Amino acid sequence: MRLHLPALTFGIAALRLRIGILFIITLVSGAARDKAPDWVLVATRHPVTLSTESCDAIILLHENRLEVSPSGAIVTRSRTVTRILRPEGRSRAVASLAYVTDGTKILSFQAWVVRPGGEVVVAPRKQMVDAVVHTTALELYGEARLQSLRMGDQVGPGDVFASESVVEERGIISQRAWNFAGPLPIQRSVMAVDLPPDWQVRTFPFNGAPDTAVREGRTQVWSMEGLNGIVTEPSAPPPSTFAPWIGLNLTPPPGARSIRRVVFSSWPEVSAYFSPLFDTAAAVDASIQARAREVAGAAPSAREQINALCRHVQKINYISIQLDAASAGGMIPRSAARVLRCNYGDCKDKTTLLRALLSSQGIPSYPLVVAVGSPQGLKVDWASPGQFNHCILAIPTDETPSDEAVLDHPELGRLLIFDPTDAFTAPGHLGSAPLGRQGLLLAGDKGGLVTLPERRPETSRVERTLKAQLTGEGGISGTLEERRLGLPSSIARRERRAETESAFRSRVMKSLGAGLMRPSVSRLETKDDFDRAEFRLELEFTSAFFGKLMRNELIVFRPAVLPQPGALKLRPGPRTLPLLIDASAFHERAEIALPDGWEVEELTTPTQLKFPFGTYSASSRQEGRLLVYERSLTLQAGELPAKDYGTALAFFDKVLQSDQNPVVLKQR
Repeated sequence: MRLHLPALTFGIAALRLRIGILFIITLVSGAARDKAPDWVLVATRHPVTLSTESCDAIILLHENRLEVSPSGAIVTRSRTVTRILRPEGRSRAVASLAYVTDGTKILSFQAWVVRPGGEVVVAPRKQMVDAVVHTTALELYGEARLQSLRMGDQVGPGDVFASESVVEERGIISQRAWNFAGPLPIQRSVMAVDLPPDWQVRTFPFNGAPDTAVREGRTQVWSMEGLNGIVTEPSAPPPSTFAPWIGLNLTPPPGARSIRRVVFSSWPEVSAYFSPLFDTAAAVDASIQARAREVAGAAPSAREQINALCRHVQKINYISIQLDAASAGGMIPRSAARVLRCNYGDCKDKTTLLRALLSSQGIPSYPLVVAVGSPQGLKVDWASPGQFNHCILAIPTDETPSDEAVLDHPELGRLLIFDPTDAFTAPGHLGSAPLGRQGLLLAGDKGGLVTLPERRPETSRVERTLKAQLTGEGGISGTLEERRLGLPSSIARRERRAETESAFRSRVMKSLGAGLMRPSVSRLETKDDFDRAEFRLELEFTSAFFGKLMRNELIVFRPAVLPQPGALKLRPGPRTLPLLIDASAFHERAEIALPDGWEVEELTTPTQLKFPFGTYSASSRQEGRLLVYERSLTLQAGELPAKDYGTALAFFDKVLQSDQNPVVLKQR
């Protein structure tokens, strides 16, 4: 027995050791179970007051917290908690973090999925994607990057997706904006700021956002609850005009020169700050002078020099690159000489290059910062460059008001505005990008907000002429010429250059097919006069099935052969947002020769419509053996209140109905 005792003792000890190890493993595995932060659990337990019947997902918490250190460093903690309601809502299980390598330090970026039963899944780091934004540069690189975590394939109805990012920002602009609402309904939206002693925060509330904060110790909190998702409707103003948001100015103590933070209290201050930075970038060197002489040296007038240099910079490759973002939010351009050498740049880079080229010829100019895609979104009360997203140029000119793209400045005189990133629009004409009503002119102490020119119908029009011969069997053949002027020419030019010959022909045939059955085209040509902002389309066509022959004694046909541009196809039903209408004009004259042995039995019903936002007329008459059909549509730029949507709906319905009016011919 004694011989076996040590072995038995060893066996018991080993058993105890294994039991202990299993116990420890159990404790460790229990302790290592994935857990979600407390704020996630609190958000999931918060009462939901919103209706979720028509939603794929709902945001339970949308939160941004700023922690400002005495040195001026700002740490931003962003949190989102989203409950997935339907399988279609899986795409909402994504977290994105936009940052710039030179101006942002990412402290943490995490995401979790919480099952209805309490199980927690932590997003693995390997699922994170970190990509460069606009990465097509040559010698330079873009500082703008985007990290994203997607867990849509791991969530289902009832699951909660939560994310949190913590970043430290080293920029110098001490202004922030917060949008309380978004596309999805939000139960609770929070903006909080924790400031050091002696710092001040000023609030600029818009569209019903809270104007005062609730204090929680040193933290000031602005919050809203029960926000429905932002409704989007065609041709509506941007959400910044009606959805609640706030602008914040975070101001350091007076005399704190060691803190690199800038706050603007007026628009002239913004101009005074950025103008010297843009002026320095537009310095002229030998390479700039040589290129300007090469491009415009032989031009006989200042305007022709301007046109030549503008056209040259339009050909410079456009690449969106944000450099030196830590200095001023990516608003500082690269030097003109560097842009010239690299042959690419973003909007502010191309604007700076054009300024330098013009300056070398003795022509002054000023950067003009604008908002693209936001016709009415600017809030004048909050002087912040963050409300703009594009940079173009303003050039003093003595031209007559025939130019569309001009504004009158009280001190600088008449200014021609030009977008060097729009390669399809000549100087003197407004580009295809919709601009806000106001822009920020960077002209030192003379700069500030300026009112931008609006598009006019007479400078944005389409003129169409149709000459055709009708046969006694209902066939038709003829020619069509269409002149597009102003904005329509820019759009046509852009489309044509992007298409192959076969794709272009296919698009034209599809348009003809709207009014002609099985048409054929024997000639199809385009003529582009870029400097006059005119684009022509000419074609010869035939169709054996234009008019409908009835009982061999009547021919019925619609003289409105092609659809007319400018007529909006509005959706019937209620409207909650205003309707934005762009300025445009259209006129068509069709001359259709009648076949021998046939006479007009019935003309189209004449139509005359006149409303504050637009006019329309259509009529037909017989001139000898010609049927002459004319129609015109003119729309004025403006905003139609939602309560008047029914008026616009009725107007455009009548326009489209008028196009269906037939002419009836009778055989003698």
